[in-house]
Amino acid sequence: MKKKVVYVSTLAVMAIIATICFAAGYQPRTYTVATSSVLIVPHADPAVTNMWKANTAYSYGDYINMYTNNIDRYYWCVNAGTTGASHPSWTLTDVADNTIVWRWVNPKRDKLYIVNNSAAGTNSLYLGFNSAAVANAGIRLNGAGGSFNMDTDAWQGEIYAIRAAGSGTVTTQELP
Repeated sequence: MKKKVVYVSTLAVMAIIATICFAAGYQPRTYTVATSSVLIVPHADPAVTNMWKANTAYSYGDYINMYTNNIDRYYWCVNAGTTGASHPSWTLTDVADNTIVWRWVNPKRDKLYIVNNSAAGTNSLYLGFNSAAVANAGIRLNGAGGSFNMDTDAWQGEIYAIRAAGSGTVTTQELP
């Protein structure tokens, strides 16, 4: 009996995994990155104990814990502002809360994909881990889909991105 071998491209597998994770609420996020370092992956910090409070000022980078539907969820403050009088609907996506946007943080990343969406031959992207990214240094992602993949207990810290010139987008995808 002959065995059949089926070859599937890495991109096809990533697309299938991304589709499953998107359906489960793990949505890809796209950021515009130019010549200033930008935080693209917040720290996964399950030890956060700051609970959400109404009518309270929060700063960029603050973390909160929100216990909802019998699940601890962690959120990162994307922009400084003040919370509303009542808490918003907490989802696994960005959550608008008066003048603040909260970004859901996966408390335990098992896999993480970062893709440079710039055109081929232009706008290389550079990554920094737990500190600001530096142009022309560190891990470089070329244009036209240059990617960085982390498997099995992916980096739990912050990841920053920068470009040496120009501007373009980068997409991140966390997987459970």
